Order: sequence, then C-alpha cells, then structure tokens
Amino acid sequence: MACCSSERSSRSISPRAASAAAAQVIGRRELVVRVVQPPVPQGYVVYWDPGIPADSEIWTWDGSQWGLPPASFDGDYTGETPPEGAKCFMTRSGSGSGNYAGWGVFLAAPSDHTVDLSVHSELRFWVKASEDACVGLYVQVQQENRYGLKSNRLCVNLYGWTEANAWQEIRIPKSAFTGVDFTRIFSPFIITIERGDATFYVDNVRWV
Repeated sequence: MACCSSERSSRSISPRAASAAAAQVIGRRELVVRVVQPPVPQGYVVYWDPGIPADSEIWTWDGSQWGLPPASFDGDYTGETPPEGAKCFMTRSGSGSGNYAGWGVFLAAPSDHTVDLSVHSELRFWVKASEDACVGLYVQVQQENRYGLKSNRLCVNLYGWTEANAWQEIRIPKSAFTGVDFTRIFSPFIITIERGDATFYVDNVRWV
C-alpha cells in the first residue's frame, strides 16, 4: 500500500515563507518552508537550517489517501537537538496497520527541471527514528521530472543506522542507487517510513 510516488502525493511543502505553517490550498494541504541560498557550500545541499534549494519544493505523502489517519510534518521543527543548527524535519506517520509517511525535495519551481549530481560521490544526512529503521525507513532519488524513473529503495540500516532514538549520520554511496541517470536528477532526496505510529527526524541532507 505504501507509495513514494510524487504524482500521487496529497500534500506538498512549498518554499514561500520564512516559517513552517499548514494551509488549505485547493483541496490539498501545503506546508511552507523558508528558502535561502546556503551561505557556505557543502556540496549540493538539499535540506538544512537555511532551507532548501530556491528552485525546489517539498512534497509529502501518507496513508490518508487510502482512508488511514494522516501523518504530520514540520520542516522547521525545534523540539529536537539536531546535529546541524537548531531545526530539523519531523515526520510522524498516522496510526494503523499499513500506514506510512514520507517527503522529498523536488526541483519543481517554477517548473520541473533537473540537477547534475554526477560529480558527487555520496549522499549524507542525519536521521533519528523512533522505530527499527531496518523494517521500514527507505531512501530514493528520482530522475527527469515528476513522472520520471525512481531509483531502487535503500534501507538506512545498511548505511550507518544502528539504534533507535539517537541521531546518526547516514552515508550512502552514489553507486548504491541504481536505475537513474545522475546527470539529470529531479529529486535528490526521497525518504519514506512504511510503518504506522512512527516518528523520524532528518537533518543536514547533502550530496558531497
């Protein structure tokens, strides 16, 4: 039942304000995350305290489209002590068997376009999860546009995750992602937890 497909997303996070807030936008919810250009380059930065790339949006998905309880998302969450800065991205899946929740950064502003990540060798980010990530926390990338091919799904426990409820840095070699062309990436980061009643936090996502 779980789906990471951006085109089936019922929610989006759009960079149009300096604080996170929920709003009703033509029948779908939109979470707003501020956007600034990173003052200090760290490779290709996908998400950190200053925001997301100016030409991108954050889209979210959960089991509510199947009648399951909705998830909650906060891209400017301050209830944790993250490794970088003061804020992180919080995701909490709704209750119920078969529920799920996820988000990703998509180069969709003002229209779908891509970035060349072929010069980078590794995806790095920090994560803290309430559940055993080996049974449901996955990362992907997507090429070309919102209808483009997605890579294989990679479980974070294979790349540095060892325990629940602790911040840990995940390092995934580019070579581990298959089935996509890294010269034209539309979404440089997609993450989904396929489990109900689960919470996870993400911080400082970048390609190096």
